[in-house]
Amino acid sequence: MCRCPNAVPLRFTTLNLVLAIAALWLGACSDSPAGSLSGSQAATALEAGATDLLARYPDSFPSQPGHLAPEPGQGWGVHHLRGWKHWTGADKDGAPFTWSTEKSAGLILPAAEPSERNLRLRVFGPRPLEGSGLAADQSLSLQLNGHELGSFPITPQPEWLELTVAAELWRAGSNELLFEVSHTIPGDDGTQLGLALAEVRYDTPLETVDIQGRRLRLPVGSQVLYGLELIQPAEISLGANTQAPGMLELQWRQLAPLDSKRGPWNSIGRIIAEGPQSFERTFELNALGSVELQLRWTSPEPHALEVEHLRLLQAGPKLAPIIFISLDTLAARHTSLCGYSIDTTPHLRELAKESVVFENCRSNAPWTLPSYISQFTGLYAGSAAFDSGLTPTDDRWWKLSLSARRWTLAESLRARGYRTAAFTGSGWFAAGFGMEQGFDVYENIIAAELDRDRFLAGLSERGLKWLGSPGIAPQHELAPPPPFLFINAIDVHSPYQPAAEYIERVEAALPAEPADLRPVAAPHRFGMISEEHVGMLTEERPLPAQYSARDLARAYDAEVLQLDRNLADFIAALKSRQWFDASILIITSDHGESMREHNWLFEHGLNYGEISHVPLLIRFPGGKYGGQRIEAGVQLVDLMPTLFELAEMQPRPELHGRSLMPLVRGETPLGVALFSQRDYLVGESLELDGWKLIATRPGRATAATLHSHPSAREWIAANVPGMDPEQLLTGDLALGDLRAMRRAGVDPAKLPGQLRSALEGPIYQLFDLSRDPGETKDLAHSEPERLARMIAALEHELQRSKAARLPKVEHEADVHLDAQDRESLRSLGYFGD
Repeated sequence: MCRCPNAVPLRFTTLNLVLAIAALWLGACSDSPAGSLSGSQAATALEAGATDLLARYPDSFPSQPGHLAPEPGQGWGVHHLRGWKHWTGADKDGAPFTWSTEKSAGLILPAAEPSERNLRLRVFGPRPLEGSGLAADQSLSLQLNGHELGSFPITPQPEWLELTVAAELWRAGSNELLFEVSHTIPGDDGTQLGLALAEVRYDTPLETVDIQGRRLRLPVGSQVLYGLELIQPAEISLGANTQAPGMLELQWRQLAPLDSKRGPWNSIGRIIAEGPQSFERTFELNALGSVELQLRWTSPEPHALEVEHLRLLQAGPKLAPIIFISLDTLAARHTSLCGYSIDTTPHLRELAKESVVFENCRSNAPWTLPSYISQFTGLYAGSAAFDSGLTPTDDRWWKLSLSARRWTLAESLRARGYRTAAFTGSGWFAAGFGMEQGFDVYENIIAAELDRDRFLAGLSERGLKWLGSPGIAPQHELAPPPPFLFINAIDVHSPYQPAAEYIERVEAALPAEPADLRPVAAPHRFGMISEEHVGMLTEERPLPAQYSARDLARAYDAEVLQLDRNLADFIAALKSRQWFDASILIITSDHGESMREHNWLFEHGLNYGEISHVPLLIRFPGGKYGGQRIEAGVQLVDLMPTLFELAEMQPRPELHGRSLMPLVRGETPLGVALFSQRDYLVGESLELDGWKLIATRPGRATAATLHSHPSAREWIAANVPGMDPEQLLTGDLALGDLRAMRRAGVDPAKLPGQLRSALEGPIYQLFDLSRDPGETKDLAHSEPERLARMIAALEHELQRSKAARLPKVEHEADVHLDAQDRESLRSLGYFGD
């Protein structure tokens, strides 16, 4: 799968086009006719660094599949808009279909240009259960780009629905086709089914890009865009052929990576073709930094332009392959790489001998999605997303997604000349969250039947297959582009289910200790173990009222030990394929995990050190700088500017991160604030000069977290004498508790609101990390001057975050997940309330 948004075609009437071509041909412009060669000759091109643009997908091109059908394990893929389950089976005629699990659903239909089209849909509705009283027949309403197309009956039998859609309702690029049914029907698995869709046909498919054959086909009136990252002025070498007269125009414009604002178009040159012919040209591209290159083809006849080669020529260093492995929920403090008492990561420790280990790396957000948003943008998550006003009990939670107006790490590296791929196993990488931006290949494996493939062993197999073997270009041939491979594996995310042999190894290494029984409840409660964790580890039903915290902690350590083994296998495979020594290898995590610290059991989402402290290991090509252990504090938002420096890209002063290379080279570290934002139990943290400040707003948390929060217990003890705070966890208030509230002048119905107001915050905690690395002794009241300085520093970082935010625009819709995406996240412990 790849993310390939579409372009807007250039509109010319035939007469205007002919007149324009004639004027240009007669000398209205100074360009040479097709077939001539300007600029440097071929020898110069070979001496310069060269990027074969046809070896990667463009950033935008007029893709028009014309025929859509769901694929096993992927559903509608990049065409998924919302509302669908993944591929579920085949209808009575053998056609694959997928269910809509909501009353409304949508697809993206790419189109090269507006034109009248016959839209054909193979649909049917769910059959209601006997005795349900529900009508078998439903009606289906269709919309295209906000325009009503009509209402149509659908039945339990697969049928073709056909209609003609006028040209003015289509647009060049992405078209949103929305389905809404009159009613849903309960399915066998408890989901609500709206309709089943097997096929969509709307036009003749346009094969625009052939990556394997390195060819590009431009239909009439279309354009293609490539993002480029220029370290110095360059040249564009192009070869193409046409069977009709026409004009190929090349333009460039500057791009602001922070918000994707574009400058005006600048002409590079034009190629005029009188008729069928082939041509080769080289053009100068006098630009620096992030730019977009555009090719536009216009012709009075319906013949496409075939681009046979398209190369960016610029002198520069050979780019090293980049392999970025992120191990979801791997806590640094439970790895022997970072000093844990049990040897949970022996292979990582061995790898550290030829790598640089950053011993004090912090995540910029304590849960998955915002952490990766910050890593992929070099910005704090609160500024990189287009809307982070999250409400966990409301579907608006899905507003947190990466804006398409940000240029991501993958987009930037692709613009620099890399081919890019991501293989992930988390529901937070589902289509719609925006993480796919810039990847030529993007596979998120979350289907239940592919569980093994969600973990490192399965994902690394996919990554190795994509990498292939390093190619050696024959003399006078372009070298293949270097790879940027990203893998996100969920091996150590809860629920912890390691193989028995690893549990036995951990048990043997640990001293005996009591079971440490803790109460079991719904997730996100202080002092309690999540039902999701326990439910996956025991067949006992109903679930036990208590469970061993010791056993869960050991299961987590066993997961880490097993992950280390799988990581060693992957590295061995990289070595056998000759990728290892030449590559920049990054191994890190998105956040850690709380075991029993701060009474937050086997969860993340808070800003304490056990969650924010993540491992970070970088191995440089040839083992350069190997064996270093850097104690200075760093953060994950630093990874993007570090990779920019290694690729000799222009610095981005607007980024919140900084390059780590000065530290690697041994230069004096600067005192840098380590900043983290969270939107669950809203708050921030800041580490500076050996001190840490945590700001929390418990009043904005879910009821379960609020009622079990230590501050809530203190407030109840002070304001409702005689009441048992534990009763608020279940709402099962005893008569004595009600009487205690009334004696204290508290209305039970108003208690939750009063509690939220009282704990609106921010509530500050201050820790001296040099003396209290476990963050157990709050000094906020005893160190008022230090507290004031830390609050001022925190406010400074908050202002930096706010200053970089983008306003939401109309076309950036909220994220909608289908039932399977939601189930995947629920299996990881989300949707607790």
